[in-house]
Amino acid sequence: MMQQGNWQQGNQMQHGNCGGNQVQPIVCPTQYRCHDRFVPREVPFIHPIVNVNRVHTVEIPRHYFTETTQNVMGQTIQGNPCGERRRGW
Repeated sequence: MMQQGNWQQGNQMQHGNCGGNQVQPIVCPTQYRCHDRFVPREVPFIHPIVNVNRVHTVEIPRHYFTETTQNVMGQTIQGNPCGERRRGW
C-alpha cells in the first residue's frame, strides 16, 4: 500500500495543487481477486468383470457295427465220378 505522504506528493504533481488545499482520500472496500487453479485428482472407478467359460455339448451321431460269423450248410453238389468235364465249367 502507498504511504500517505507519497500519495499526497503524487496527487499534487498530477493535479498541480501547489496551495496545500488537499482532500482526504476515500478508501474503498477491499476487493479480492481469486486466481482459481485446478489440480487433477484420480477417482477410482472399479468395473468388476467375471469371465465365464461354458462348455456346450453337441450330439453327433457315430455309427458302430457289430459283426458275427455263422457257419451254415450249403447245398450238396454231386461231383462227376468219371472225371468228365461238363460244359460251361
